[in-house]
Amino acid sequence: MKNLASSRLPLIQRVSPAPNDALPESYECGRLIAIAGQRDYADTPGRQHRWGFTTREPPQDPRQQEAVKNHAPYVVPCLDMSRATIANENELYLHSIPYMQFPLLLAGRPFTGERALIPGVQYPPEEKDFWTTHCRKIWRYYQSHPDGPYSYGMWDSCPGRPEARATYYRWLKLYRPMVEPGTWAYLELVDSDFFKQRLPKNIVASGFANRELYLVLANYSGAEVTVETTRSFLACGKPAAAPGTSWPLAARSLMILKRSPA
Repeated sequence: MKNLASSRLPLIQRVSPAPNDALPESYECGRLIAIAGQRDYADTPGRQHRWGFTTREPPQDPRQQEAVKNHAPYVVPCLDMSRATIANENELYLHSIPYMQFPLLLAGRPFTGERALIPGVQYPPEEKDFWTTHCRKIWRYYQSHPDGPYSYGMWDSCPGRPEARATYYRWLKLYRPMVEPGTWAYLELVDSDFFKQRLPKNIVASGFANRELYLVLANYSGAEVTVETTRSFLACGKPAAAPGTSWPLAARSLMILKRSPA
């Protein structure tokens, strides 16, 4: 197979289902707010760092997915967990990987919230300011739970999310080979000979082609759905799994497949 990771190809070519206008720096969709930014760093010549985050609404809200899925620059979703809630850690990846995005991990040293109680500093009262309330809540929890789970920033939840780091690295291990230099990503496949029949409603499939061929299947519905492929694939992350063409997707779940060499 031809190695697509050639210097003549772009780093990653993203093929969306329809042309998209660039999003403004800040826009609102109902109660959903999304922000995209860009910054130049002197220590990394020629590189522009882009990021994005969404606040207030949980990732399972369909308005969020529609608002940010086709943002042309590479977007690192950062959900404001101080306000939003998720059913489980996998929700963050269900709503990002099929659109060639990968969420930010809040990590590092624990955020204690103690700087919201420095003597001599006049803070807005808790009953009038969300951030004063949130930071002091983190401080009180940290005092009573010195062994965690910790919060890792003002955007993090209180208590912290003990499964966040392990879940992040588990999905990152599967995602990195899919987006190596030279990859072509085809998002939201609809009419494709990959499948024996048209995909059901609320099922999204995206293809990632480099030295291997990957197929991402996402089930955004509340019921299990089985997707039948015309070619044989292997389920990534399951070393003992045999090649197959039938893929049961649990409700609100994500599966990454790799084309079988057989």
